[in-house]
Amino acid sequence: MAEAETDIPKHLREQVSDQAGRYRKGSVPAGPSDLSDGEQHNIDLERRRRAAKEVANRIKQLAAQAEEWNLAAPTEINQAVLDELDRGTLAKIRKNIGANLTKASKEELIKHFCE
Repeated sequence: MAEAETDIPKHLREQVSDQAGRYRKGSVPAGPSDLSDGEQHNIDLERRRRAAKEVANRIKQLAAQAEEWNLAAPTEINQAVLDELDRGTLAKIRKNIGANLTKASKEELIKHFCE
């Protein structure tokens, strides 16, 4: 199977900056300001959502070439990935396992998917 990479694993500091001098709202005794307080609200949630969407898009491409397919994804992301898939791709799922099997042996994979 071909490997795919996303920019999701990159360090957060490579994607955002505090832009020195922008920490003003509510932190300056001189009075209110329209500038941001510098907080990155929900950025972790947004990164997870984007990652799930990218994984789902890759799955759609691969599943389009198959009559049926199996999914194994850690429980933390399994449902998020399923939520991003279209009905046609979901209908082709033969078995869905909420587990990280990336380091599983061939025998373990067969055991999980062929029982």
